[in-house]
Amino acid sequence: MTDPRPAPDTCMSGPARFVLALCVLMLAGAVWLITMPEEDTDGKPVPQDQAAAECLALGDGPEPRGTPVQRLAMQVGDDWLRMYVADDPRWVQVCEGNQYGHYQGFGSIIEEPPGQGLHFFGGYDAVVKPKVLMGALPAGATAIEARLASGEVLRGTHDGVYFAIWSPDATVEGATVTATGADGKAIATAPAPVG
Repeated sequence: MTDPRPAPDTCMSGPARFVLALCVLMLAGAVWLITMPEEDTDGKPVPQDQAAAECLALGDGPEPRGTPVQRLAMQVGDDWLRMYVADDPRWVQVCEGNQYGHYQGFGSIIEEPPGQGLHFFGGYDAVVKPKVLMGALPAGATAIEARLASGEVLRGTHDGVYFAIWSPDATVEGATVTATGADGKAIATAPAPVG
């Protein structure tokens, strides 16, 4: 009668088969990682000027009959914002982006300003997605800031006429906006429009 068990040199034990299978899987995974195509993120950085020009070319709203002129540029980390104004018709365009290009554009007609105080552009649309406040400074103002609902204070950027208060990470909706003069005294305070 023959022994039904195979010869010891022709078989592997259960633990040895497990280790072999594990090694094969690890090798296959390593080959897959090496040959895997890169994730599609348009991974090449785009110069800010190029990204902003693409944002302006897309436009938002009625075609400006005038030429949009850059009035403000802001940057926080890799994120950036640029604000353009055209005089005919009075139109403001905001472009936001990061190192990979622009990711949002927003445009609004600039209404006639009130007699005094802060002038926000876009009415209910003045709060952009809701990360940006934009408008015109009151006469005599040399600084502008927003106190957020959280208590955080964001200092705005201005060119003496136009201002933007922007944070890629905080919501400006519901903020209290204050314009101050050279002496640090408040000239105008107003609630941010609610979008």
